[in-house]
Amino acid sequence: MKANQFTLTGLLKLVTAVAIILAVVAAVSNRLNQMWFRPRDEALKAQAEIDAVFSRNQWSGGAAVYFYDYRISVVSDDVGNAELSELKPIFQSLPWLRRIDLRRTAVTASGTAVLRDSLPRCRVSVAE
Repeated sequence: MKANQFTLTGLLKLVTAVAIILAVVAAVSNRLNQMWFRPRDEALKAQAEIDAVFSRNQWSGGAAVYFYDYRISVVSDDVGNAELSELKPIFQSLPWLRRIDLRRTAVTASGTAVLRDSLPRCRVSVAE
């Protein structure tokens, strides 16, 4: 009878250890989903939307979404203030976005100010 108690105690310890391991695996999986997979999927969707806007308007250049770097880079001579307003809703749909690089664009200082106001957590940089 005593041998069965040790077996049941050992079985209980084993079940507890397996449950703890499964809980840790689930927590790590959830964290990976939040940190990597969800932003990646959002970035892929945003990239497709941006590409569609560029294609529909026949703008030169393009934009690239870097989810692992929390930024978007726009390089286009055809993008000015009005065109930027078409892209702004896409930018706003990305909660992880922290930086927007505007390269070779026709966006004015007032256009970047509007973008900074609508995305306060983003740093907007402009270069020729």
